Amino acid sequence: EFFTDKLNKYNIIMDLGIVSTILKEILKTYNYQNLDELEEFKGIITTTEFLAEDICNKILIKLKNEYIDDYNSLKKIKITLQESNVAWASYEKEVN
Repeated sequence: EFFTDKLNKYNIIMDLGIVSTILKEILKTYNYQNLDELEEFKGIITTTEFLAEDICNKILIKLKNEYIDDYNSLKKIKITLQESNVAWASYEKEVN
C-alpha cells in the first residue's frame, strides 16, 4: 500500500506498472529459495515481519534511485505478507 496527501498530475499515487516491475524484481530473489541459505540473510531469523520490512526498504531504495518524483510524493508505505488465510504480517514505514 502506498499513501500520499496529494495525487500526481495523472491523479494517481504512482504507476502500478512501475510498482509491479519493482516488486517482481525484488521477489525473484526469494522465489523457491531457502531464505536462511541466502548470503544476505546469513545469521538472520527470516520471519514474515522481517521480510515485509526488507521488501519495503528495497522498494523505497529503488524508487529513490530511479523514480524520485514518485518517491518524493510518498508519505507512507505498508507491506503485508500473507502466510495463510488466517496468518499475515505487515510492516509500515513513514516516508519523507
